[in-house]
Amino acid sequence: IFDGFPRNIEQANSLEKLNKELNKYIDYVFYFEIPFSEIIQRLSNRRVCKKCSTNYNLSFNLPKKDNTCDLCGGELYQREDDKEETIKNRLKVFAEQTIPLKKYYKEKKLLKVIDANLSEDAFLAIQKVLRGMHK
Repeated sequence: IFDGFPRNIEQANSLEKLNKELNKYIDYVFYFEIPFSEIIQRLSNRRVCKKCSTNYNLSFNLPKKDNTCDLCGGELYQREDDKEETIKNRLKVFAEQTIPLKKYYKEKKLLKVIDANLSEDAFLAIQKVLRGMHK
């Protein structure tokens, strides 16, 4: 399982070449589809405990006491990567470099698009694809 790789067509071509040399192949490529606005909301609302690294979200997983970790009492903070401007910049690069991989893997009949708006539904969709692989 690769997560976040390949990030562009050049890396995909290199991976394919290496797989051929090793006599390996890719069964599926999962693309988790979610609107950029939802990604921005989820990430910009994430807070992390400075002591134990527990994650919270100001939209759906609030700590019991503002800015304080429920587990260890540590202070919560927003990571630099989770600031809205940083997220928007990362999504711009993603759109330019990674989105073309959808077409690349679709043409190879490997692409499975998963609606990632609801994590439970996404998990079930992945299970369904993987179960079909073993038939």
